[in-house]
Amino acid sequence: DDSGAILDANPQAESLLGLPVEAIKQKTSADFWPRGKQDQLTGIFEELRDSGTVERLDLDLCTASGRTVPVDLRACIIAFGDRDAVYFLIRDVTETRRAREEILEANRRLRELDHLKTDFLNTVSHELRTPLTSIKWSAESLASMLKGQEDPNLERLLTIIGDDNQRLSALIEQLLSFSSFDAGRL
Repeated sequence: DDSGAILDANPQAESLLGLPVEAIKQKTSADFWPRGKQDQLTGIFEELRDSGTVERLDLDLCTASGRTVPVDLRACIIAFGDRDAVYFLIRDVTETRRAREEILEANRRLRELDHLKTDFLNTVSHELRTPLTSIKWSAESLASMLKGQEDPNLERLLTIIGDDNQRLSALIEQLLSFSSFDAGRL
């Protein structure tokens, strides 16, 4: 009723609250509300007086054993015998809350892995640039030292070194571009 006394309960309430219906009816709605959050219950009753219906998502109720259960609550004023009463529809959302927390943790882990991947790509790309620059410089120096010597094998090998160096440099630039794009900097 509007004072919080419980007038009736169904078998699902027995299961949720951990008490038989007759024992539940000896309690008040405040008995199943977490300590320190009584103002939420007061607010629900005040809103019911003003609008006649209330919906609250992801609240906590306390069972007879003291365990906290996350619930969604809908309430409305109904006629109960010769007086008005409050009808509470309470739904256990333990699995929903657990799934949401798992999704949030998975998202956090994915962001962490994405950051590690980006760092890895940047590090590898920069670390590969140094030896490629050295190889390019060495091949160019060797080519200038051998200038005037007509050795087709040496020319072919220097061309292979130069071409492969350019190909690897282009791949590294693509990795860096991908990393910048992925990080939103491009």
